[in-house]
Amino acid sequence: MRETEEARRRIPGFLRELRTPWLADVPPGPLAGYVRFASVLTAREDRRTVVRYTSGGSGTIIEESVDDPTYAALGELIGREYFDKKYQDEAREELAAFLAPREVDLLVSSKHVPRGAFEFAREILELLPAGHLDHGSFRTLELGGWGHGAAKCSEYDDGTVQMFSFAVKGPRRNFAALLLHETAHAYFAELDAADPVALKGLFELHLEVVRGRPGSDFFADTDLMPFAVDYLLGVQSRVSETLPDAREFAAEVYLLYVVRGLEMKDRIAELPPGLRTPWEKVYEAYRGFFGGVEYE
Repeated sequence: MRETEEARRRIPGFLRELRTPWLADVPPGPLAGYVRFASVLTAREDRRTVVRYTSGGSGTIIEESVDDPTYAALGELIGREYFDKKYQDEAREELAAFLAPREVDLLVSSKHVPRGAFEFAREILELLPAGHLDHGSFRTLELGGWGHGAAKCSEYDDGTVQMFSFAVKGPRRNFAALLLHETAHAYFAELDAADPVALKGLFELHLEVVRGRPGSDFFADTDLMPFAVDYLLGVQSRVSETLPDAREFAAEVYLLYVVRGLEMKDRIAELPPGLRTPWEKVYEAYRGFFGGVEYE
């Protein structure tokens, strides 16, 4: 599973945006939450409503009435943060053509998947070393539809990386981050089969990171994973969801390795010694997984 490729690759602007706080210009209140979790607007006669997901896997939704100012403000944010609704066969065909030589099928399970979802997927996957895609644990990329109940937004299951309708039709930022996270699960599933010792070594590094907490009651989990990026329900949520579980940690750090790039290495050098050493090992492990490829 290790590559021999040595290179630096510049990430596109939409991934670079993940390095910065999200919706910092939105006043406190429900608006940011609506946007983060792919809510949509409906208008029926004199009633304005927000339809929001509570569980992507089961498709559970709640419809809430909103006043006119909230409706208008959310409409502006949706226009700014979500994919343009334009559909284009050419974008779908280009993604399918990119995946075909890697023996990955493209399955589209929602009507009118926006052009941007196809384009983002291709640009993201093009960044990865070849061995991260052309392997037996990644056989299908599915855009749209719903999963099997436990996952809310996206999932990796038995060779399929699936981006639920939630991710495809919601904020661009969520789609980009989730695709990297789920592609990582596919890669590590293959690594588990091909080189379980390497995966075990990564899990041991995960424990070193968790144990690197300085002796302070005021040291937060976000300080243990200070590179977390802001998507879905925010940085604290991402750390709480991924830090305790070795496999989720592995997938999230994969995302961070690509999105943060060399900035991550610089920030590791500034950590307290007890935390800096395990993170340096983690970074070098991922550099090995990526065959020497680093991102900027």
